[in-house]
Amino acid sequence: MLWCQCHANPETTTKCMNDLQLILPVYQDREALERSIPSLLNQGWRPDQITVVDASEEDAFPLQNPWNVQVLHPPPQFRGRAKQMNYGVQQTQSRALLFLHADTSLPESAQRNILTSLQQGHVGGGFSRRFDSPSLFLTCTCILADLRGKWTGWYFGDQAIFCSRSAFEKAGGFPDIFPFEDLSFCRKLKTVGSLTLLSPGILTSARRFHAEGPVRRTWKDFLLTLSYFKHTRS
Repeated sequence: MLWCQCHANPETTTKCMNDLQLILPVYQDREALERSIPSLLNQGWRPDQITVVDASEEDAFPLQNPWNVQVLHPPPQFRGRAKQMNYGVQQTQSRALLFLHADTSLPESAQRNILTSLQQGHVGGGFSRRFDSPSLFLTCTCILADLRGKWTGWYFGDQAIFCSRSAFEKAGGFPDIFPFEDLSFCRKLKTVGSLTLLSPGILTSARRFHAEGPVRRTWKDFLLTLSYFKHTRS
């Protein structure tokens, strides 16, 4: 459905950009938000396009903030990453959605590329990913993640998943599971329509890999993924 013509008509670009809402589900991530929000605004995101869903019990991101972005402090029954993302969608009205981790940086062309891909008929997708680390091992895992996205349409949350609102609703939103709410959502989203991998990609923090060691953390994630598929097929 040709719901946005921004790539064909530059005069409508600003209007189309307002159809895209960025949702950041966070927990104890105030420091990361204080870095990422100014960066997003410098890239051309409007404050009313950014929604922070903060489940922090202490030191939560303030409702009144210097950048005037929307901040939601969900009630206890809406805490947990999947619930927070679904809650954020419920509180917004845009026709396109982007789910971003607070420690992930978007390319400047992100808005235009997302809206163009949706106009071209894709229902959603994710971004090519690189880590802020010199680790050759992590670089190789990112290359494999790009191939996984291209071949299967499966993306994880640190790849900045995006979709149209109609596709989000048809897929039933993020399932209330942890981990792999992101992968499960993409598998359902793929039944709605085609997904795409966008480039230039995003830059995301490697802090969890550095904390445990890149190989150990990756191996642990791999085993968890195998367990996930085993249980979903049983």
